[in-house]
Amino acid sequence: MSVLGLAQGGCGSGEDGGGTGGEVPWSTSAFGASTASGTGGAAGVGGAASSGTGGTTTSTTSTSGSGGGGASGPATALVLGAGPSGAIGARFDGTDWTTTTFGETSDRRPAVAFLGVDSGLFVLRGAGAPNPLRFTTWSAGAGFETWADLGAGVNTRDRPVLAGGSLAYQGSDFKHFHGLYVTSWMPSGEPIGPTVPLQSFGPAAGDGARLGADFVFAFPGNDGGVYVQTRSGGVWAAADPIPSAQTDVTPALVALTSGPELLAVWVNDDPGQFDDQKIYFATRNGGTWSTPAKIDDGVFAVDAPALAPLAGGEAVLAFRGTDDKPYALRFDGASWGAVGPVGSPNPTITSPPALAPGAPGAEAELVYVSGGAAVHVRLSSGTWSGPITIGGAGLTHAAIASAP
Repeated sequence: MSVLGLAQGGCGSGEDGGGTGGEVPWSTSAFGASTASGTGGAAGVGGAASSGTGGTTTSTTSTSGSGGGGASGPATALVLGAGPSGAIGARFDGTDWTTTTFGETSDRRPAVAFLGVDSGLFVLRGAGAPNPLRFTTWSAGAGFETWADLGAGVNTRDRPVLAGGSLAYQGSDFKHFHGLYVTSWMPSGEPIGPTVPLQSFGPAAGDGARLGADFVFAFPGNDGGVYVQTRSGGVWAAADPIPSAQTDVTPALVALTSGPELLAVWVNDDPGQFDDQKIYFATRNGGTWSTPAKIDDGVFAVDAPALAPLAGGEAVLAFRGTDDKPYALRFDGASWGAVGPVGSPNPTITSPPALAPGAPGAEAELVYVSGGAAVHVRLSSGTWSGPITIGGAGLTHAAIASAP
């Protein structure tokens, strides 16, 4: 299968609210009771919205502009939320969130990553054609720096992705590019591909993960396939197809802590067929991909899923169901548990949720946007916490990262 060929009129990542609720328990064997999820049927995961509010909500401290005392201090997790009217950066100290408001705007999911235990990198797709990539850095001692363009002519048509200091983004020509940040961007617009004439591209942005010292990038190809490409020692290998995988939206990719080295998840693209919009997965072990398999006939999505690795080679998957509500399920290294809601009642969300490995005291961290604000829940001992409103107004997308 060929990964090449310009995606004329190709679709984007399809990432484009809300009650609150209390803790959601999950069984250790099935990761959620199927009676709570409303699964099954052609309509996909969901069911009637529940009424009522409640659960755990905590206030946040807000500051304005760049830097400042409220933006500095240690962090175990970082969030970047963005929308057409503004953005927020937030740090979590293990108990409370502190937010900083920005004048930056974006209509796609931003990206955030830790650069070390006390510094972070924030990237978003700027507003206005040709949509420049914008970035800032944060440190525990100084807070946020001033936002700036990533580089002259560095633009993107879709969401950026970060894995540590490694950045991947899709240019306005549908081609994929790579950037690397240490103390500055070098490179800022490296073509993803073994040589420039063979630069990879397709209908939507990709996802990335660190595998040891390597950066691994997964993306949908122009032929509908799912491809994975590795940058090792500063050199890109050829794109490797996941056999029989097919999607037209951004897949999710993580490196597992043990067992298979990589886990990829994507929304199956098979219009008019029974398995269209069902979520599929494959693992890579010793450089070889397993045969793709669907997770469950009742698990549907229409846009990009999210993954986070857990201890012991496990992982958690979160996605926006066809009812615009967040759902999650657990991978034990070989198979998937049952799908379940993230909240009780499960909120309506504006865009797909984002995940990160758990900061101290949790297995995983999840952020979503509901009612224009960023909301945080934690997975601890198999239970999703009640929602914590981080803040923001008019947000549409959010990203989260946890400290290494």
